[in-house]
Amino acid sequence: MSMATLPCPDPLFDDQREHRGRTEPALPHRHRVVLEIKVRRAKADDERIEISESALPPWVQLAVQRLRTVADLPPGWSGAGGPPVESRLFPRAFELIHELMPEGGNPSYVPYIVPTVDGGLQLEWHRDGFDLEIEISSAGDVWVEHSRLDGTEAWEGDYDDWHDFAAKVLMRAADEQ
Repeated sequence: MSMATLPCPDPLFDDQREHRGRTEPALPHRHRVVLEIKVRRAKADDERIEISESALPPWVQLAVQRLRTVADLPPGWSGAGGPPVESRLFPRAFELIHELMPEGGNPSYVPYIVPTVDGGLQLEWHRDGFDLEIEISSAGDVWVEHSRLDGTEAWEGDYDDWHDFAAKVLMRAADEQ
C-alpha cells in the first residue's frame, strides 16, 4: 500500500509543509489531506488499485475520480498488451496536480489523466490557447512539455527544471478567466 500525505488548498492551514525533501513554511491556505492507494492482488496476474478520499475539495474529488478511471484499466488496456500503470505513480501524479493547481482550486484545472503504453501516466491540460503535458514514466521520471497554440512559446524538459514555468502557465490561464 502506498500513502501520500499532501497539502491541499483550503481555508485551513498547518505550520509547515514538506516539498522535495525540504521543510518550508506552509502557505496560509493549505492543510494536509491523505490520499491512500491500495494495491490488492487476487491472483499473481490480477491487480486492483483502490484510491480513497473523504470530504475533500471538489478539485481533489475530480482528480481522484480521474486517477481511479486509469487505475481501473485492465492489463492489455491498449489492445496491444499495454501494461497497467505502476501503482507507485498514482501518489506522484496527485502531488504534481496539487503543485500546479492554481490557488482557489478550480476543478476545471484538473488535468486529463491518461496511461502511457509503457506503464506510466500522462497529465494533460489543453485549454485557453495552450497545451501542457507532464509524463511520469514507469521508472518515475517526470518530463514536461508546453506550447502556446499561437506559436509564441514552447519549451520542454525535466519537470524539476521547469516546475516554476509550468505553474506560471496555469496561473496565467487562471488569471485570464
